[in-house]
Amino acid sequence: MTTKPRNRKKITQPGAYVLAAFAAVDISQRSVARAVGALPSTVCRWRERNGGLIPARYHQALLQLARESGAAVTAEHLVYGSEAQR
Repeated sequence: MTTKPRNRKKITQPGAYVLAAFAAVDISQRSVARAVGALPSTVCRWRERNGGLIPARYHQALLQLARESGAAVTAEHLVYGSEAQR
């Protein structure tokens, strides 16, 4: 008999989590890129490469954008993704 894991939470890397949080308040990846002074291709890589890590040089601008837009992004999310304490 096999058992299924119960309530297994999907772990989301920081890049994917942050971009999804901005998308939830109708902010596109292109708009995120513009707000942080990066190319759209750079922002796209946060989701797809480097383990989903977001370089620290963008953190301050992302937090400012989150405050202005109401996106559910904290400093912990920028480092830990969905594993950040809520």
